[in-house]
Amino acid sequence: MRLFIALAFVVGSLVPVASRADSPTSPTLAEIRTQQLEYRSQAERKSGPFKEMPSHEVSELLRKQGRVLTLTEGKQSLDELAPDAKVEVINSLEWIKASIAKVDNDRLICERVKVVGTNRSERVCRTVAEKNAERADAHKAMDDRVTCGEACRSN
Repeated sequence: MRLFIALAFVVGSLVPVASRADSPTSPTLAEIRTQQLEYRSQAERKSGPFKEMPSHEVSELLRKQGRVLTLTEGKQSLDELAPDAKVEVINSLEWIKASIAKVDNDRLICERVKVVGTNRSERVCRTVAEKNAERADAHKAMDDRVTCGEACRSN
């Protein structure tokens, strides 16, 4: 019974992903194949976002891309795929996108920052993920700042 409930939950959670991929703003299968072939050539050359990707992830990416390309060959839309194949294609594309984003988040960005109170600057290096977290913290601090409101007017 637990297995059935777990299976129903997994299948139910994948349905929104499949319907989201069919939205009018999603790329066509031809565009997806073109993009995946470009990613494939970059991954094989270890260039672009794949330059820093570990080789075991590159081989997994190539395997998933091969499966996506095989399943979508000769098809014009996701609707032409069997339901299981449709889910597999969508999940593989999401995995590929996440692995590329993860590599991009690990990319190091260095900048020269003036040291307050001096005329010198120092080199500060952070990953994209760290910079994004700092930016999110700054936005949160600005959104959460306390305003006086009525308390300041009465004083």
